[in-house]
Amino acid sequence: MSGFVRVEHERYRWSAQKFEDLAERLLRLKLNLEWRRDAEGACWGADEPGAAFASKYVAPAGSAIGSAETMVDVLAGVADRIRATADALQMTEQQHGSSMARITDRIGGGQ
Repeated sequence: MSGFVRVEHERYRWSAQKFEDLAERLLRLKLNLEWRRDAEGACWGADEPGAAFASKYVAPAGSAIGSAETMVDVLAGVADRIRATADALQMTEQQHGSSMARITDRIGGGQ
């Protein structure tokens, strides 16, 4: 196989920022949902219909909020890994570029 592989580090970093932006937006939505849920409290009451509603609402609402929190962590982790990949690729490229320059200098091509 011949040819060159080119990685545009800034595009990787741009993508990482987009994942980070999504994580931040989802966190704001999650916090807003929690705030609204907590502000309402147990407004359905403690009677039989209220208890029936609570049995179907409380656990799924908490699960949804927990899932959103998990997704925030996942998105932030993806952003971190993309950014780390861009850094590693850039460092490798710079190291190889320095190595090639030294080789070229040694064989007399760097004049």
